[in-house]
Amino acid sequence: MNCYKWELDAILEGLELKKVDSLEIIAVSLFNNRYVTNAKKPKLNKVFNKSRAENKVIQLYEKGPVKADSANKTVEEFLARQKALSLRLAGRRGTDEL
Repeated sequence: MNCYKWELDAILEGLELKKVDSLEIIAVSLFNNRYVTNAKKPKLNKVFNKSRAENKVIQLYEKGPVKADSANKTVEEFLARQKALSLRLAGRRGTDEL
């Protein structure tokens, strides 16, 4: 396999991040195990909330307008605001230079 150095670096970085992810999964499972063994009445929802996980997956693949920020603006509204702001700033820059 031939690749540039930056591609090799990206591949190696990805492999290292994969190791970190697997260690994180192990740590989470250990904490969940600790909770279950030490709790007087362990609740499954504290370890794994199936409905919350399902809702996250459904929202990822939900068809509809893509949200741009936490204010629930669509991408088109966000881009229009950005364009208006850049035009306003460009106008200010023009007056500052005079």
